[in-house]
Parts: sequence; C-alpha cells; structure tokens
Amino acid sequence: MTGKPLSYDSLKIVLMHMDPNIRFLLATRVPSLRTTEKIVPLYIHHLSFDHLKMTINNTEYKFGTYRYYDYEVLHQRVLEANQFGGAPYDIDELGFEDRPTYEIVTPGDIQIRGNLDQNLSEMIKTIKVLERRNEFLPISLELGFCNRSKCATYRGHRKKPFSCAQKQIKLVVYRRKMKKKLNEFNAKYNPENIPKPKKTFIQLTISCFGREPIIERVKKGKKKLHDAQKYLASRFFGSRKSELIHVKNFEIVRGQINIRLPKELIFKIDNFQMGSELEMTEERLKEVIREAGHLE
Repeated sequence: MTGKPLSYDSLKIVLMHMDPNIRFLLATRVPSLRTTEKIVPLYIHHLSFDHLKMTINNTEYKFGTYRYYDYEVLHQRVLEANQFGGAPYDIDELGFEDRPTYEIVTPGDIQIRGNLDQNLSEMIKTIKVLERRNEFLPISLELGFCNRSKCATYRGHRKKPFSCAQKQIKLVVYRRKMKKKLNEFNAKYNPENIPKPKKTFIQLTISCFGREPIIERVKKGKKKLHDAQKYLASRFFGSRKSELIHVKNFEIVRGQINIRLPKELIFKIDNFQMGSELEMTEERLKEVIREAGHLE
C-alpha cells in the first residue's frame, strides 16, 4: 500500500524544517526535488570553514588527495593520510606536494588573509616547489621520466645532444652520474622516501558524529582540490531562487584560506565566530564577506 504523496505546499514546508544536509542528500538522489529544494529558504544553525573543510551543523565535508598504489604500501605517513581523509594538499605528477593554490581566486571566493607567519610559510612552500621542479628537470629528461613532447610542466626544455662519436661506455657512465643525482635529489626533497603513487584521487569524506563516514573518490585529472571545493559549494548553495540563506552562527576557523563559494550567493548571518588563529576583527570579517558579495 502506497501512501498519499505530499502536496507541493506541504513539501516546501517539510523541506524548510529539514536538516540542510538531508536536503542536499535528497536533492542529489532525487532529481525531481532539486528545483523545489532550491526555492525553499535554507536555515543553517552552524556554518564553518577551515582549510579544505566545510561544516554544516554537525556534518563535516573534508577534501584530500588519496594516494593509490598497485602494491601494499607500508609507509606510515601515506597510510595515515589515506586513513584520515587524504593528504591536505594537491600532489603533482612527480608525487610531491604541489604548490599552494591560495592565490588562485575565482569569482565568489572569500579570501581570508593570514598573519605574517602564515603568509611567509605559504611563500616558502611555493619557492621550494619551484626549486624542486627546476632541479628535477634535467634529471627527469635524461633518465626518461618525462616525455619532452607531452609533459606540460617541462615543455620547451631542450636536451643537450650527445656526439655521434661518443662511445657507449661514456653514455653508461653519464647515466650513472644522473642516477646518483637522482638519489641526491630524493635525499634532499624526499628524505622520508615516500613512494610515488600510481594514481591519485580527490577524496571527499563526509563525517557526522555517531555515523559511519561516507567516502567518495574521483580520479584526479587536471582538477585540483580547490576546484572540488568550489563544485560542492555550488551544488549546495548555488542557483537558489530565494535571496537569502539564513545562518545563525558563521565561523571561520583560521586565516590564510580561500572559502570557495558560488557567485551571487547572499547570507543572512546572525553571529560571527572566529578561530584563535584568525587575526581579524569581527567588523573586518564582515567587510571581507560583504566585499565578496555574500552579505546583505
């Protein structure tokens, strides 16, 4: 026996009083509800943002990079990162931590500046990545790790040709020297000897107290973690017919982060909360959110 379906007006009332996370889940799984869900006002008790994390009420959405190997990996750092949501950064084609994407700002993003130490740390990370890539360039080309015609990172580099009269023994000696340089490179930039993964995935971990976490993975192509953040926020908050999303408590945990949000999104916020690491007044925080176009 099937029950009588809700009327349209009753459905809107039910959605309005439903937990936002359940609303988002229903809209994802039931396409016929999506239009109605978007026009019903959204009420959130607690909304907070941290690096690669967004928490809505009691549910946390966390992004990370999952490393996949076609053999059993025993490296403790890799095991721990994979177990707890993935590495909190992008991984480049060489298997190393990629350069930070903090300075990449797209329309709708809220950029929260950090203190001097945080800014300096971000700059040092970027410099180290660039130094590592420049140092690895000749080694990768000589040892055949990188295809000159296909590798976007190193396209345009020219290998110095060997003389046609050069003996095979000299080539062997040369390659041994390059392998020695590779070992020195790994000792300098990969002292923990973390193996390069066969594949990497963008992982979304959805956690709620008292429930088993939900894990979703998508193979990493050209997209990065901040693209995934933007996509999820757009799915949740984008294209809403109602002008306002009501948030009782809006919290930013720390500075030096980009909050990835869709354009033309407006919050109505009752209370602002700031983490201890955030060196910003409440008025300045309101101003930043207003400048990004997300506060009425």
